[in-house]
Amino acid sequence: MKPFRILIFGIGGVGGYFGGQLAKTYQNDPSVEIVFIVRGNHLKVIKEKGLTLKTPDKTFTVFPDIATDDASTLGEVDLIWLCTKSYGLDSALEAIKHNIGPNTYILPLLNGAHIHELVQEKLPNANVLQGCVYVNAYKTGAGEVTQKSKVQKFVFGKNEATTAEHIFLDKLNAIMEKTEINLVYAKDVLREIWTKYVFISSTSAISCLTDKTFGEFREDESDMKTVTSLMKEAMALASAKKIDLPNDLVEKHTALINKFPPETVTSMQLDMRNSFKTELETMVGYVPKESRQYELMATVSEQVYRALREKLLQK
Repeated sequence: MKPFRILIFGIGGVGGYFGGQLAKTYQNDPSVEIVFIVRGNHLKVIKEKGLTLKTPDKTFTVFPDIATDDASTLGEVDLIWLCTKSYGLDSALEAIKHNIGPNTYILPLLNGAHIHELVQEKLPNANVLQGCVYVNAYKTGAGEVTQKSKVQKFVFGKNEATTAEHIFLDKLNAIMEKTEINLVYAKDVLREIWTKYVFISSTSAISCLTDKTFGEFREDESDMKTVTSLMKEAMALASAKKIDLPNDLVEKHTALINKFPPETVTSMQLDMRNSFKTELETMVGYVPKESRQYELMATVSEQVYRALREKLLQK
């Protein structure tokens, strides 16, 4: 029987954690084949010694069925998880073009509210699903990914799915249910994506603008006013797109900010500190740009985006 082939592109925090859990479940099961697309010394160590996943509860090592930096050698697969940063999306889509057949599905797990739309624009004939993840995990060394807290969630689905998409999603759900992943097969997955986006876009923006930790910016009244304004402008855009978010989402997200350890920083903040590329356009620039299409005022989002763009130009 031909195995169900899952290609995981990018073995950082997201791909490493969820891909590692998937590989752990199926490493002795020929019905599912797990492929890691990974580069450099990270690849070398994974091939020789496996991927070590450190969680708050345990540490274990897994071997995918295949680990490579050349997706073109693999042929068509059933499912592709995209686990890159948004600034690496174009190169990832170019790399996987030989892996996509008429029955291949792509599940983008990048930060952003419209990543599935970007993928569909680049690959108009591809079958693109929708999803988002929650996990505080990072690559902490070659061949090593560390989960910092127990919170993790994998959300997937497709709004207005076709019959074929429903059949595929049901199969994926059955495969994923055997893992230790906190799984949400969402019927209204765009609501889930936007709920996350409202939080991470606003907290990433303020953390990068001020270079403060969660503990520092949540104690500053002016900073929190900016955060809530960013959230409200993102929610107004979601409403214009007919995405129904909870009316009390700002209050819920504000309460969530207060639950984070005070030393918490955002992924985009770390990128900015290290002068790496950042997800500025998808995380912060999307709201003011898209709001203009709907004739919405996104004044604070526009101001923060311009300030961050200027800050990056000065680096």
